[in-house]
Amino acid sequence: GALGGKLETTKTLIIDTQSKITENYHELEIRGLSVYVIRTHQELFSALYNFAPNVIIIDSAEPEQRRQLLYANIRSMSPAPILVLSVIDEPDIVEKVLDHGADDYLLKPVSPTLLTARIKALARRAYFTNSLY
Repeated sequence: GALGGKLETTKTLIIDTQSKITENYHELEIRGLSVYVIRTHQELFSALYNFAPNVIIIDSAEPEQRRQLLYANIRSMSPAPILVLSVIDEPDIVEKVLDHGADDYLLKPVSPTLLTARIKALARRAYFTNSLY
């Protein structure tokens, strides 16, 4: 819920198909985010429906075509902003990712402080936009 136009807790869904480590995400919980991590695309529908995230993070090194399909699937089920984490520092790739449905792109490694700030900013913007309608 929201009080005075502010989100109480930012629910963050993380789609991480490569890392087996959830330690990274514990830092986000310490900073007040509610975090739910999935490892496969098969878990996506259930996670979107049951967790209803405010922000979705994709931390994945998958081929571009699979990512496009993932963005389309997310967009058909959720208005939540999508933040992509990647080690790829190529402007052409970043442009494609943003053109195909992501709302933000951060290079890894990224500090938990910066990641939390970006997540909260995306959630605020999405909450404000959704509350206008």
